[in-house]
Amino acid sequence: MSDSEEFSQQQENQEEEIPNIEEEEDDDIMQEEKTQKPLQEEKLVIDQNEKDKTSATYIFYDEDHTLGNALRYVLVKRKDVEFCGYTIPHPSENRLNLRLQTSSKNSNEVLKESLDSLAGLCDVLNDKFVDALKKHKKNQRKH
Repeated sequence: MSDSEEFSQQQENQEEEIPNIEEEEDDDIMQEEKTQKPLQEEKLVIDQNEKDKTSATYIFYDEDHTLGNALRYVLVKRKDVEFCGYTIPHPSENRLNLRLQTSSKNSNEVLKESLDSLAGLCDVLNDKFVDALKKHKKNQRKH
């Protein structure tokens, strides 16, 4: 047997002995993802001083500028809100921090009322969109 044939034979034997590590790692990772609990189970965490109920920081997980800007807009239109602002600490963090300060009312109540108001606004927007879509489809059939 020549040197090149012997080398080829050794390579084939080594390939048979070496398991595919990448496939095993992928399987392990997939299994871990299935068994791991979410790191953050709460959708909203409230950081509020026990003595002063008129201000708080709200941490929304798995939310972004879509909720932050809309909620800030609804809150600042209220007369009882002195300050409202939000930040996304870092693009890689799936977190929105909302700071709210009211003149006298409990900030938790103000936030809840504003979220309800925003949900109502979304319902109206959805209804108008569906109506416009139906009208558009009806006009398309005529032409």
